[in-house]
Amino acid sequence: GTVGSGKTHLACAVLRAAFEVHGKRGQFWPVAALLDRYRATMNADTATETIEEIDVQLRRCAVLVLDDLGTEYGTPWVAERLYRLVNERYSEELPMVVTSNVALDALPERIRSRMKDGLMGYFDGPDMRGAK
Repeated sequence: GTVGSGKTHLACAVLRAAFEVHGKRGQFWPVAALLDRYRATMNADTATETIEEIDVQLRRCAVLVLDDLGTEYGTPWVAERLYRLVNERYSEELPMVVTSNVALDALPERIRSRMKDGLMGYFDGPDMRGAK
């Protein structure tokens, strides 16, 4: 959806409802911040967790929200990291909410194919920032 259309707000509402209605705890991650978290595991002197520990945590949460997918720098490492996460949740049929302001066709094919499965809903709307 377009910038300011309420994607993040809606994703947070889904996460909140999952907890309030169903008692399911989830996690909200801006993709850039999640990638920073993964990168922090690469420095053995300062790392406080491993990639595997992050993956287990994200695999165990009932609902995962990835905010702003597609805005990150597209290196092969980033593409592989995100693919592994999306594929894991897809394969295990775990709920995931993804927001993005890039076209679905602009996402890497391996990620896009999982999102085109028919299990995905799509929301788009006008910029609501500043609207009264």
